[in-house]
Amino acid sequence: MKDLAFLHTARVSFVQEDLDILQRRFDVEEVVWRGKGSLPAVALAVARTRGHLSWFCGDHTYAASMAGVPLRKPGMVIVGGGDASYVAELGPGAAGGVFGDPVRAGRARFSYRRAAGIFPVDESLRQDLLGHTGLDGSTMVTIPTGYDPERWKPDGPKEPLVLTVAGVNRGNLQRKGLRTFARAAVLVPEARWAIVGAWQDDAADELRKDAPRNLDFAGEASGEELLRWYQRATVYCQLSRHEGLPNALCEAMLCACVPVGTPHYGIPGAIGDTGPIVPWNDVEATALAVRDALHRDSGEQARARIAGRFPKAKREEELPLAVEQCLAGRAVRELPFFGKPPTSPSAA
Repeated sequence: MKDLAFLHTARVSFVQEDLDILQRRFDVEEVVWRGKGSLPAVALAVARTRGHLSWFCGDHTYAASMAGVPLRKPGMVIVGGGDASYVAELGPGAAGGVFGDPVRAGRARFSYRRAAGIFPVDESLRQDLLGHTGLDGSTMVTIPTGYDPERWKPDGPKEPLVLTVAGVNRGNLQRKGLRTFARAAVLVPEARWAIVGAWQDDAADELRKDAPRNLDFAGEASGEELLRWYQRATVYCQLSRHEGLPNALCEAMLCACVPVGTPHYGIPGAIGDTGPIVPWNDVEATALAVRDALHRDSGEQARARIAGRFPKAKREEELPLAVEQCLAGRAVRELPFFGKPPTSPSAA
């Protein structure tokens, strides 16, 4: 029997990194959820492993929980963002979070209440889950995602470039502040602005219609190309209303970008005092903050903050330990790092 069924919906970078971490410690069976057609694969994987772990809480988690409960297989969930929350300003759709939809909320509560371990990447998500699920928190332990300062590092001179990284879709126009970013670019014409991310629907057409000449739509980038964007940029913007612990923000800060962000969820905990915090959806305040950040000399301070608070080595130690604890039937509250001060404040 294998140790662990690892379920997810897409092998994005942070999912791949956790899969690599777990495969070094456990015999893992990976299942990529593609909709209802994946139900047999989920059921088989749960049946022939000691337990199951999902990245994000979604239909794949619900399917694994349904299969695992009668078999008494412990389930675990890594909680990354919208799977913990509901933000009314973003509406009841996917952008607003799972608890804005009655059906999705019911499935999420079923999964969370039967999980042996719940591992949010930021303390703010843990606080949201306590409110939405009615759980006492004894199965929850915050394990931040980790970042490699040798992978993400500055190289060469910075340019007067303002960057954000996000999939360009309707939901992200508001949730990740892409509309605010595009409108703020008009007010800071002395800098180049760039949105890096795949064009996923017609949202790019809307943004481009009124975009200033200093705003570039770079499309999708990964690996060395994304690294080079971070290395070129002086300022990185995370203008989201809702995030967990934003990977792109942390990677950019490791590359000595001065951050500009909103006061919500994991964003201020990542930024600290290394860059300006602005109200969500405020174009004028964002433009003023970016102009300030372009002239700050806090890029190395930003790099040191992420390297010190969210090292990859810490996640490599804590995530397998938490998984083994659950597989062995022990409570996560017995872990040596359980109950330590959170790495970032709750900022709903």
